[in-house]
Amino acid sequence: MHKMFIASKSSQRHISATFATISKMNINKDERTILLEPGNRILWVFMALIFFINGIIHLANEQIEWYYLILGIAMIALSISQAFYAIHAYSEISRYSLKVRVNKKIIELKNSFRKRTHSINWSDIKLIHFASYKVEFDLNNETKVALPYNIKLKKYKELKRILREIAEPQNIQIIGGYH
Repeated sequence: MHKMFIASKSSQRHISATFATISKMNINKDERTILLEPGNRILWVFMALIFFINGIIHLANEQIEWYYLILGIAMIALSISQAFYAIHAYSEISRYSLKVRVNKKIIELKNSFRKRTHSINWSDIKLIHFASYKVEFDLNNETKVALPYNIKLKKYKELKRILREIAEPQNIQIIGGYH
């Protein structure tokens, strides 16, 4: 005889909430996101794990001194912040991640963990200038918006390609970034 799994009411609510969140996410094939984070998520998770284990070892010492207690607590707190960074800095949907999100109407720029996302309508862009470790957008109202970055060459080429794909049909002038 087969036993059937019946989820509890709280599990059913949790599953329903998870599917509702997934369906509300902006899944748009015309929208592309490029993360501007140069590091490696696995490295951050590994460092968080090492700090957490080291903090536990300091706290589990039989002859605990006050400085080991402080050091252990500090290492555990640091490991939690590193894990938070690894989760949020490398996620396309996180509001904290450094990224460029592009669709046919707007371009969203976020190049600082603490600053808000800067949105620019494509219709407001007069010129795109690819410089060394920076992309500048000259707007119709004579202001400039600069996006400094430190990303790998593969991501930089993808960023240039995506910006060109959308800018060229709209007759936005592009300077630099050919290689």
